[in-house]
Amino acid sequence: MEEQYSIKRRFPRFAVMGKVEGKIVASYEATLVNLSLGGALVEHTSMVRPGSMSQLFLPHGTGEIQLTCRVVRSALNRRETRGAASVVIYRTGLEFLNPSPEALAVVEELITASRPGGGTAGGTTVTLLLEEPPFPPA
Repeated sequence: MEEQYSIKRRFPRFAVMGKVEGKIVASYEATLVNLSLGGALVEHTSMVRPGSMSQLFLPHGTGEIQLTCRVVRSALNRRETRGAASVVIYRTGLEFLNPSPEALAVVEELITASRPGGGTAGGTTVTLLLEEPPFPPA
């Protein structure tokens, strides 16, 4: 028998029996801290789990390139005050997984442009699309 909750809703909800797995995919705005041919370090305001898979979108020309990554570490770095709010800043290390030669060429261009005299100053905003695996069963 299905159990129905008594809360008034547009659509009734029912208890799920058995094991149902899923994943969460979320998009975060992040600041690129450093970059190498093997990975990147980014700062952002959301906690992520090591082992999560992600897509890192780096600006390039008038568009962006996409790199598949694995989160190798993520830790609370500091607190910041933004207006009246206090936010936490995490630093997350990403490992590139099988980047194409074209993607590596773009990463190398970005590294060269970020060196002194290379023309790029300040933090680069990137997009991190994160796919969180389901939590292991308790």
